[in-house]
Amino acid sequence: MGISLEKEAMKQFVKTAFAIVFLSLSLDTAFGASKEYPFMGDWQGRWKPKDGVYPPKIAAQVVPFKNGGYQIHFFTELRKGAPEYVVIEAKPAGGVLVFEHGSWSGKIEGDRFVGKGTLRDKNGSFTMNRVFYESPRLGAKPPEEALILFDGSSFDEWEMIERDGKAGPVTWKIEEGVMRILPQFGNHRIGASIGTKKSFLDFRLHIEFQLPLLPENTDQRRGNSGIIIEEFQFFEVQVLDCYGLPGYYDECGGIYQIAPPKVNMCLMPLQWQSYDINFRAPRFDQKGNLIQPPKITVDHNGVLIHKELELPYSDNAIRLRRERPESRKVGRIKLQDHGYPVEYRNIWIIEK
Repeated sequence: MGISLEKEAMKQFVKTAFAIVFLSLSLDTAFGASKEYPFMGDWQGRWKPKDGVYPPKIAAQVVPFKNGGYQIHFFTELRKGAPEYVVIEAKPAGGVLVFEHGSWSGKIEGDRFVGKGTLRDKNGSFTMNRVFYESPRLGAKPPEEALILFDGSSFDEWEMIERDGKAGPVTWKIEEGVMRILPQFGNHRIGASIGTKKSFLDFRLHIEFQLPLLPENTDQRRGNSGIIIEEFQFFEVQVLDCYGLPGYYDECGGIYQIAPPKVNMCLMPLQWQSYDINFRAPRFDQKGNLIQPPKITVDHNGVLIHKELELPYSDNAIRLRRERPESRKVGRIKLQDHGYPVEYRNIWIIEK
């Protein structure tokens, strides 16, 4: 039904040229990024090794860190699965972020990032400018056949799912057309998720989300939530601020504890992001034997990070499906409350 995620991603790639644009504006005017962290963001430029040969590129992601400081993560290219070369902590002084770590030193002032270091055992210098990436899938309009799960007006398609499985009215908030998790704890405890009242077999889901800026937090405490496809096996597309991090199986874009994304496409906190998820449910014969495992394809911010990934389905899950079929509302989609004010908008689904 309609264009595939792969074709659509390629179309957006050509249309936007990966949507990286050199900007001369401060991040406090872009997507709500905090004025407290003006150096946060993506940087890209030229590496000039002393011998004048490869590699020619250098990039960095500057991430807010504890006590008003930053972590600078150096790469050769942004969002290409390139390995991280060095991580340096720095604190601003007088409107300038100055850093020094081993052979690395330099500064960020305004929209200019200069310095020197050692890359692939070669000494060199670099100059970088601020760059900005926006998901080309933001604001994607639902096709005529889509079911609108959330358009900013109500929770009519949702219900609250307590830890004991009981359903009730939604207690999350809607503000300015956006749904926001209403944290009950603030200490990484799992609260009540919301789930769709309807169930789906095979589907395509579009959803947009925004992560909070929590520079004092690390690991799984950086604005944790998740998109859960309810089955007898646990399937979750992780929602987590892992901007600047490697992109593991428990970070944003990962199929939680199953598979990491092919590339970490997580954008800055306070910036809207998108998922387009194709899910094909498992198939069973009349005796309840698994004949085809479930599969998932995920587009994160316009880039395919999982393609036709087969998902595991354990013997225990098959046994539970046979013995206690009433214990799961198979095909329901849930948004997880993990105690952080994550926001969602523009959610729609197409059944296949």
